[in-house]
Amino acid sequence: MKPIRPLIEIEEAKAIIRKCFSERPVKTERVTLFEALGRYLASDLVADQDMPPFDKSTVDGYAVKTAVISKLFEDPKTLTEGMPALKLIGEVMMGAEAALPESTNEANCVYIPTGGFLPDVYDAVVKIEETVQNGDQILFKNLAKTDLSPAFHILPLQSGSNIIRKGEDVKTGEKIIKRGRRLTRYDLGVLGMLGFNEVEVIVPPSLSIATTGDELVDIDAPLSPGKIRDINGTVLAGIAREWGLGPVKLTRLEDTYEAVENYIKSEIDQCDLLITSGGSSVGKKDYIPAVVESLSDEGLLFHGMNIKPGKPIGVAAMNGKPIVLLPGNPVSTVVGFIVLVSELINQFGFDIHHPFCYAELKETIGPEDGRTTFHMVRLTEGEGAMTAMPLRGKSGLITYIANADGYVIAPLEGGTVKAGEQVKVFLL
Repeated sequence: MKPIRPLIEIEEAKAIIRKCFSERPVKTERVTLFEALGRYLASDLVADQDMPPFDKSTVDGYAVKTAVISKLFEDPKTLTEGMPALKLIGEVMMGAEAALPESTNEANCVYIPTGGFLPDVYDAVVKIEETVQNGDQILFKNLAKTDLSPAFHILPLQSGSNIIRKGEDVKTGEKIIKRGRRLTRYDLGVLGMLGFNEVEVIVPPSLSIATTGDELVDIDAPLSPGKIRDINGTVLAGIAREWGLGPVKLTRLEDTYEAVENYIKSEIDQCDLLITSGGSSVGKKDYIPAVVESLSDEGLLFHGMNIKPGKPIGVAAMNGKPIVLLPGNPVSTVVGFIVLVSELINQFGFDIHHPFCYAELKETIGPEDGRTTFHMVRLTEGEGAMTAMPLRGKSGLITYIANADGYVIAPLEGGTVKAGEQVKVFLL
């Protein structure tokens, strides 16, 4: 079967996937917080409490009332050696509220450690190194004025200085982590702070990946003329594991119609997503499009994309499950997997996104052969800017992508991307 014409663009292919597989059933399970690292969250999580639950100090120092200090500056006679002085009336102990004496004296302060509970009557904290203690008096040396003229105002203290307010980190009712996010170690810290001992996560879809080709042999097999080692399955399974998918089953098929047909019939009910690599083009033994066309629910949804590398890519559905046809060249199959399989996986409730950075392009690139082109690049950290150097290679060379840090897309409609331009580099 020949690829469908005209070839479709990337966004059209993604739109077809979203339309046809938007109702994928999402399986979930509850796991402990310590098992949740790298898993994808099954539903939005909303904070049921403020964090921190109280105002607290960010430094070791003295809790003060800024209005009182400002008032002291208004009358130079109240200053001690030009410095405001407050009476020390107590201290805050970690993990407890301060037991403060009842006092009518407004000109007072309390010692407070980093992280300590700030009593309600105080609104700022002065670092201990900015003070001098003289008996029960605390002198605030760095608040001293050297010019007492009315026009001169220097007061490096304001309400809220050196304080984290209640709810400043997280507020009650705030959505803290979005559904589909892959949980990081820092997310686990947020969840632990809020008291989540367990979370509901998405059960990752299982993948069945088949590589085809009579020329393929095992990785540890000796090579004879015309034979090459089978690496595509290993590479694709590696990407799947990096994304937190699995389990992944790898199969190698003979280049026969019967072998392809038997594999698809037997595997489609054993996995959530079936992927083939190789045999997807117009060669004499490229049987996969014809087999998939005959077995699928509605025929091939599309077959042939206007991209380079990766032109003979196709997608179909069988028993409501996606089947993805990828080319056999290593770079082509990786590009197809990254671009399209990620879109399919996101229909299972995931939020797989491709990290990127911006860099200055070192050489001019453009779309090739009338197709949107993926150019592999090597990143270098230059003076004040990251640079991206396009690599030269062919889609059949695994080192072309192994030596790359990422890729730059030269869209068909955009034309040439000139050297010196800032480009978006998708990281591999």
